[in-house]
Amino acid sequence: MKSLDSMLEEALEQNNALKYEDTYERFAIYGGVKIILDKTTNEINIYNTTGGGDNYRKFNSKEMELFYTHGWLDAVHKIQLDRYKRKIHLLQDRIKELINTPHFSKKKYSELKNARKHNTTKYYKLLKRLQ
Repeated sequence: MKSLDSMLEEALEQNNALKYEDTYERFAIYGGVKIILDKTTNEINIYNTTGGGDNYRKFNSKEMELFYTHGWLDAVHKIQLDRYKRKIHLLQDRIKELINTPHFSKKKYSELKNARKHNTTKYYKLLKRLQ
């Protein structure tokens, strides 16, 4: 089982991660996940940055189990794969819904298909890189 301290260090060593440190905090963001050390309380938290809005959401206990079991990088990749899969299914449902409406828009259909293709490509690139 990985500790939050080791995950923070792993995240800060990640080449592609955005890193920041000042007198109050130290953090890294990678793949839509932020790990932060609050230096005033010495507390480490992990947040999902892709939920939208100004406030990031803490991961629930099931999601945190991924981090404790697999470590920082593997957990971030698994979360990214799930996110892409969810987006692909959402887009597929929206395409089906659009096709079955009387006000079919070719432009909207094309946008949805392109978005689905984009997310599918990202999903398979990440999946291939992990194998």
